[in-house]
Amino acid sequence: MKLNKDEILNSMTFSNDEEKKEASKQLELRGYYQYNKIINLLKNKKLEITYKSVSAIYKYDKRLRFNLYKYISLLEEYFRAIIGNYFDSNGTKPKIDLPHRNDRPKLEDYNCVSGYLMEITLGALVKIAKDNKEPFNNIYDITSNNFAEDMDAIKVFRDKIDHQAFLQTVQLNVCKKYGDSTLKSNLLNLMDYLPEEYKNGFSECINKCFKGLDIPEEFKITI
Repeated sequence: MKLNKDEILNSMTFSNDEEKKEASKQLELRGYYQYNKIINLLKNKKLEITYKSVSAIYKYDKRLRFNLYKYISLLEEYFRAIIGNYFDSNGTKPKIDLPHRNDRPKLEDYNCVSGYLMEITLGALVKIAKDNKEPFNNIYDITSNNFAEDMDAIKVFRDKIDHQAFLQTVQLNVCKKYGDSTLKSNLLNLMDYLPEEYKNGFSECINKCFKGLDIPEEFKITI
């Protein structure tokens, strides 16, 4: 796919010449691809394509990613604590069934489970959580059989955020509890696994992301 700066600029309407100059600068700073995606999204929804709305949607998506990264990092830390505390307090070891990699840490090289967990990736942590559900029994409803799928959805969500994907259009996993793969369902799925004392703050944080931005109602997400 060929992306042409002039064509992208001509796809938008501007309030004045200064706004068009600003758009030209932002295209160079942010890249043609993201802005083109937003323009096509507005076209598909048969909405007016103004630079003001394109810029606002871009900023909204960036705010979502910025805040989501903080809360996914919190969840990752929480999971390490749940698993580490459980096995270290019992003096037992979790089941580890990860694909062999020469650079992957080995549990036997650490004097406690928590130390090992601090050195592994989120993908490895999710796999260990799925294979060792006992630490989560008193925290989540493990009997729903959604736990493994929910963990996979969170991992994919985190990977997309980490790679700066445009969340309004990126392909995410289906969240079984909510029945689809929409951004809203993935936000709710993430919130379900946050510590209770952080859930209200997460909801408020996400719901504030569109404040002060002139974006179409179709793009606003509240949870």
